[in-house]
Amino acid sequence: MFMQNFLSVWSIKGGLYSAYTSKAIGFTALEDVAEAAAVILMEGPEKHSGMDYWFSVEALTPHQVAENANCGYRS
Repeated sequence: MFMQNFLSVWSIKGGLYSAYTSKAIGFTALEDVAEAAAVILMEGPEKHSGMDYWFSVEALTPHQVAENANCGYRS
C-alpha cells in the first residue's frame, strides 16, 4: 500500500471502506517508487532487466502501525 493512502477512506455506493484490513501489509512511499524508477530508467535494461525490487521490507498490522506512529509523541 502506498503510505499516502494510509489515512484514506472511500465512500463507494453508500458504504465506507478503509484502505487496509487487520492483516499485515507493507507500506511504500510514492517518492521511493519515483526515485527508483528514475534510476532504473537512467541505468537501462542492461543492469535492471528481469530484476524485482521490494520497497517495503516489513509488513505491519494496523495495530503495529499505530504503535510505531506514537513512538516519538510527547504531550
